[in-house]
Amino acid sequence: MLQFHVTAKLAKALKVRPEEPPVPDGNDWLEGWYVRDIPLDLPLDALLFTNAETFYSLIHPFDRREPIDEIVGVFQHRLEHITGRDFTSNPGAFRVCKTASRRVLGCMNELTMMIEYEVERHLQGDGVRFEVIEQRLNAGVIGGTFPENEFRQRLEAAGKRLFKPTKTPHLRLVH
Repeated sequence: MLQFHVTAKLAKALKVRPEEPPVPDGNDWLEGWYVRDIPLDLPLDALLFTNAETFYSLIHPFDRREPIDEIVGVFQHRLEHITGRDFTSNPGAFRVCKTASRRVLGCMNELTMMIEYEVERHLQGDGVRFEVIEQRLNAGVIGGTFPENEFRQRLEAAGKRLFKPTKTPHLRLVH
């Protein structure tokens, strides 16, 4: 089940009441996302979705009148397209939680400043293209990692674990 950790300000804008965050069990790193709104000087604002483990980020145009179910539906389709994993089979399966990691929030503050800079830069040119801004965000260094590389490595590793048995022993006795 997808878990969206939102700030109090965004929860108020979305008209949702966030739950207490669950205890992380480490089962599925792909289900934990932090969400933050980014006010822009455009007709629409933006939502920044950042994976809690890899800092891989997606940007979604945001109309404050849009219900959360529609926002999550679009996010699920994009995540399904990127990962090849089915998130849209159960569209109502998500949980809105309070934020739990200051590290992720700090990285998102940095990403927000980068997005605002890129939007201003793109406005002077041929318009704002969020997909180009996303590529630049994920190709850079955030929180000490390269988000796109980390995200791809984890996807590949998860695929290998699911379809190929391990060849190394789990326990080695040493005398």
